Amino acid sequence: MLEIQDQRTMTGHRVHASPDDVKSEWRARARSVGFHDPRSGRRTFELEYALELESDVHVSHGRYCADCPREGCGGAAAVWVENPEACCLGCGLVFTPRWPSVEEIGGAMGEVVEVLLLRPFASQRNFRASDKTETLADLKAQNALMGDPFVAGAR
Repeated sequence: MLEIQDQRTMTGHRVHASPDDVKSEWRARARSVGFHDPRSGRRTFELEYALELESDVHVSHGRYCADCPREGCGGAAAVWVENPEACCLGCGLVFTPRWPSVEEIGGAMGEVVEVLLLRPFASQRNFRASDKTETLADLKAQNALMGDPFVAGAR
């Protein structure tokens, strides 16, 4: 099992091997149960592509996510670094997830994950850089305050 979950395990009921496999799952969901369109209040059975819309990637309870950029939705989507698209399973909007840059977070996303994985519970594995207030250094300081090591192999 993956330590930080992504689209491969968070979309549907099986592990997906490729972005095309994930997208196939989105289409199957559209056909079978559909999505709620917050603009009309009705159920829709189509994906809506708006790849010009972006949403920042964050880690929530040990899962890679991006908030749905559609006004009024309030949903979120699972993301995966291998897939340049994300789909809100609440409203069916397909959009572009924006991964934080090294400059924004003071290190690589892999380093962020390394620090988060030192936390004993998935519910403590959270990181949101989109508001420009949380960096890799902040995560290390939080781990130290919680009594968790902030460098791999420190236990």
